[in-house]
Amino acid sequence: MALRFRKSIKLAPGIRWNLSGTGSSWTIGPRGASVGIGKRGVYLNSGIPGTGISSRSRLSGPSQSNASRASTPATSVLMTCAILDDGTLSFTDRTGTPVPEHVVEAAKKQNREAILELIQRKCDEINRPKRLANFITTRRTPVHLPSTSRLLSPSQDHRHPPNGVSDCLTA
Repeated sequence: MALRFRKSIKLAPGIRWNLSGTGSSWTIGPRGASVGIGKRGVYLNSGIPGTGISSRSRLSGPSQSNASRASTPATSVLMTCAILDDGTLSFTDRTGTPVPEHVVEAAKKQNREAILELIQRKCDEINRPKRLANFITTRRTPVHLPSTSRLLSPSQDHRHPPNGVSDCLTA
């Protein structure tokens, strides 16, 4: 014999908090015309009090129950993921046609690590030339000019060096 637990707590006129073994829900409205809000969705409960005549209809809620999700067959889609020049991800099928958004979302969930690895490789590829250019511009070796005293002989006038030396001095 299975046992069930259910407790309804009246918080204010027309507002009840329902507790059960599977969770909690709220019921808002008077007897005969109430709205139930719980994990399975939002339901309209209507009826004639005291007669046993009532109806219950779903207003909104989960689009599929767990049981119907489990019975949905798996679909395999071959697609290519690429990073465009503007940095956006592109998902296309074999013919190059963009894949529908719901398929892209499923692919992102299933292949998260591979997509993150692709993005990291692309970032490394983009940043590698910048690092090399930055290294070249910041690591220049200084140009050492020869001192003028070594180029001039003692007999030459230091105030008017020869043509070759003046080029070195002005450089």
